[in-house]
Amino acid sequence: MVAQTEPSIVYVKSPNEAYKLAKEYMDYLVELDKAITNDDLDVFEWIDMNISPDWQLKTFLKYGIGSHNGALPRHIISTEIDLFNEGKLQVLFATVSLIEGVNTIAKNMIIYSHHKGSNYIDFFDFANIRGRAGRMNRHFTGNVYLFIDQIEDEQFTIDVPSIDQNPVSDEILFNIPNNDVKNIERKKLLETGLNEEIQDIIKKILFLSMVKRNSINI
Repeated sequence: MVAQTEPSIVYVKSPNEAYKLAKEYMDYLVELDKAITNDDLDVFEWIDMNISPDWQLKTFLKYGIGSHNGALPRHIISTEIDLFNEGKLQVLFATVSLIEGVNTIAKNMIIYSHHKGSNYIDFFDFANIRGRAGRMNRHFTGNVYLFIDQIEDEQFTIDVPSIDQNPVSDEILFNIPNNDVKNIERKKLLETGLNEEIQDIIKKILFLSMVKRNSINI
């Protein structure tokens, strides 16, 4: 174990694991006789009044450590991110709650767990987690450290009905421009007896119906 001097995020599978590892890392810093770095953060007053002066997370924060998960109060979640980006927290032990959709100044991304809750992370999860390092234009590059086996890239086929048209429902076919339709005879049969105004109305109704049912997957 090495004391981190660069902003680092450690991805873990659960809030319990985040607290466990944060506690172990804090104990390690205490053994090294590392001084408390945050004596008087503004959030401490809020924690004392709304949670407890003895809350373990408060002690973590004093040593520049965050333990981030979606079950925490919203004020704490946003404050931890701010403190990390301000350089007042050197390490964040975080579940997927931080990894998805939140940018930070993390230089290092340490992937400790192979799970997201009780499930294995897939390649999309892995790529998303890995991509958190080196963002926000603070670092030219980021480092990724794995405590798990490398997750290999997966091959995916995206089926776009308007392109493949095999198979394609009447609803989708009705909305494909004639120049792009592969089975024009089938589409003409659908349009038989309908003037352009009626066709436009039907197209809009069918399109809204497909969106509402999440029938369009791109």
